[in-house]
Amino acid sequence: MLDESEPFYDDEEGFRLELPDDPYGRLTDVVVEEERFETVLEEYVAAVETELERVFGD
Repeated sequence: MLDESEPFYDDEEGFRLELPDDPYGRLTDVVVEEERFETVLEEYVAAVETELERVFGD
């Protein structure tokens, strides 16, 4: 679902990554508890947002 995500920039909040609706429901062929999925997804989103800031930030 990260490939279906859209990065956005806001002058006040900086970069953010908008995920598609119901990311857990989009999983196929992967067995993972929803809580673990959410934890890992949050880590990846934070890493992507940090990298966007590093590359494109001031």
